[in-house]
Amino acid sequence: MSLVVYAEASAGAYPGHMVVGEEQPDGDARYFGFRFDPADLPEEFRAQKRWRDYLLAHAIPGQIVDETNYVARLLFTVDRGYFEKRADCNISIESRLPPRESWKPHAWYSFNPDDPHSEHQPCYNCVTWAIMIANSIVDGFLPHVHQGRLMSILQHLSRRGD
Repeated sequence: MSLVVYAEASAGAYPGHMVVGEEQPDGDARYFGFRFDPADLPEEFRAQKRWRDYLLAHAIPGQIVDETNYVARLLFTVDRGYFEKRADCNISIESRLPPRESWKPHAWYSFNPDDPHSEHQPCYNCVTWAIMIANSIVDGFLPHVHQGRLMSILQHLSRRGD
């Protein structure tokens, strides 16, 4: 099977996103990501264009989500570019995930997860979480990037789509 990460660059107010998954030779695939629910933001920050204003300095509950439908849209939408990296592996991604009942909430989410957030630990964003899971399957698969900056990790992935 293959370990794979897919990432979509930020554009405008959209902050981008990164997921990690496994793809089987028979076509079976599973993808997972770490997200937040905008409803957990203070009301004045729920619009996508305001997310950064809040999440750069604060942490809110985060959750593990099944990203299989997101990846299908990403890969099969015309003119939608994305980035990827893959490696052969023998370890199932689900063996590295906690039990489903602890997916929501799972940990804290912030756009600056490396910053101390008082009692809000552990803290990730989609990039830091995907790197942690991927590296637990294939040691050294991706480097740590400060604050889980998506633009920094894209340098380690191959561009696809468009």
